[in-house]
Amino acid sequence: MSAAAYDLVSFDLDGTLVDTAGEISEAVNLALEDHGLAPDLQALADHVLSGRP
Repeated sequence: MSAAAYDLVSFDLDGTLVDTAGEISEAVNLALEDHGLAPDLQALADHVLSGRP
């Protein structure tokens, strides 16, 4: 087994470093579609941007 290429992987899900709300919305909606559920961009954006867990 080889050594890891990275010492650290960081996720910025609250938009502090990069505004990723659009990408997060897209990923969640694709997952919803994969499970036969309808995507809801507005509800997801409202939740992500609210700062609430």
